[in-house]
Amino acid sequence: MDKRSFNFLFAIVAASMVVLGTYKMAKKKGHILASQTPAVSKNTK
Repeated sequence: MDKRSFNFLFAIVAASMVVLGTYKMAKKKGHILASQTPAVSKNTK
């Protein structure tokens, strides 16, 4: 496994963790965060 594919996989894992984290926070906070960032709420659904 070369360095480029490893960095690519790491970027995907990190991005998915960030998306999942923000989605869980958005579900907890409710419509307040969703109204501030409509683009993010659309992508997570």
